[in-house]
Amino acid sequence: MHCGLVFILFMGILLVVKAFKNELTLVSSADKCGDNIRISTANYLTSPGYPLAYPPSQRCVWVISAPGPHQRILINFNPHFDLEDRECKYDYVEVRDGVDESGQLVGKYCGKIAPSPVVSSGNQLFIKFVSDYETHGAGFSIRYEIFKTEYNTPGGRISYWLAAFLCLDWKAEEEAEEDSTYLETGRQSSLIPTTQRNPKQIT
Repeated sequence: MHCGLVFILFMGILLVVKAFKNELTLVSSADKCGDNIRISTANYLTSPGYPLAYPPSQRCVWVISAPGPHQRILINFNPHFDLEDRECKYDYVEVRDGVDESGQLVGKYCGKIAPSPVVSSGNQLFIKFVSDYETHGAGFSIRYEIFKTEYNTPGGRISYWLAAFLCLDWKAEEEAEEDSTYLETGRQSSLIPTTQRNPKQIT
């Protein structure tokens, strides 16, 4: 009985340690200064130390990729956003379409107001965080995921093609109705003169 109790306690301690280790791994992964991320599920990235003050002299680069070539990426900033606000010259987070600094600039952000959600134009986003040697804030947290549109789902594609087919079918019916109206009107106009053409005078 005593041995069984010891075994149960030992297994319980192992489970707690494993859970704590996994939690630390998730935090350290989100807290990394830069990474190449291929999205499998929605997740987070943060400035180092978030939500505490970020360290000085940082330059962190994340490249986020969606698995499909025609998929897009949605990122949302946590409302608790705090970067030194001096015209974004010294501390800032920058978002670009693509994989490097040659990509189209989406936005360069600083201050205490969280940016609006961003949707990539392609399947990759470039995010860069820079801090100088003084005046630090809490930083930022970003949730990233694959941008879901109705068309990107199998049902959405079916709906799209079905709508296109119905639209074409409706147009064909409309044109047929117009032709029928035209023919009917033409038939009537051709009959009208025959009833009114030089009626015979009754003498």
